[in-house]
Amino acid sequence: MVKKTIILPILLLILILSLFLSGCVTQQAIKNTDLQNKEKTIVTKIIDGDTVVIQGGEHVRLLGIDTPEKGEPYYSDAKNYLETRVFMKEVYIESDAEDKDQYDRLLRYIWLDDSLVNLEIVQHGLAIARFYDNMKYKTEIQEAEALAINQKIGIWSQLDNNQNNSPQTRASIDNQVITLNNTDVIDSTLTDDSCVSLGCPQGTLYVASKNSDKYHKCSCSFAKRISQQNLVCFSSKEEAEKNHQACSSCKP
Repeated sequence: MVKKTIILPILLLILILSLFLSGCVTQQAIKNTDLQNKEKTIVTKIIDGDTVVIQGGEHVRLLGIDTPEKGEPYYSDAKNYLETRVFMKEVYIESDAEDKDQYDRLLRYIWLDDSLVNLEIVQHGLAIARFYDNMKYKTEIQEAEALAINQKIGIWSQLDNNQNNSPQTRASIDNQVITLNNTDVIDSTLTDDSCVSLGCPQGTLYVASKNSDKYHKCSCSFAKRISQQNLVCFSSKEEAEKNHQACSSCKP
């Protein structure tokens, strides 16, 4: 009887330690352990929820995520979160396959101590996962997004219960574009009716002129000035951003 009294707590302790250690191994896969491909720097300015400026003046676009644009719900939340986490702090930035985007911004993952900030923002429901080809940390970030969708955290709290919000469905769509307004989530499978009224096909979300390097939301007053012969239609933000910049002075 004495032996059983001693053995059972020991076995229980071993089981708990095993579970704890297995959890540590899972987390270790995304720990900031390999510093060889990382650069230490200080974040000196926050542009928005997915863009910062680092020491030396370089702009850095956070890889793997896309946060709401200015004027959209949770824009300030995402920006404020990033500011709280990294502003004027020493961080490590990590590159992937592509060094810069078309706006000459560095494309990087940002590490604060052992935390991947890109992943944190998605975990808090303040960004969607955005990936091209075989990027690092794709699985971890998409799993975090799936959990945020399932729990309806942040931007996902506005999903309609009648929509197909399956995390598996959302996590499998790498090129999906989310645009938030007060009640809806619009993705590349839906259509902005104002785009159709301009002469674009179903599925269009953004437009540009053949004679301009700016792209616009279809409801923008500048979009309505584009002539039919110069109209270019885009079904996603990625497609629009290949050769154009977002219009910063659009008026509804």
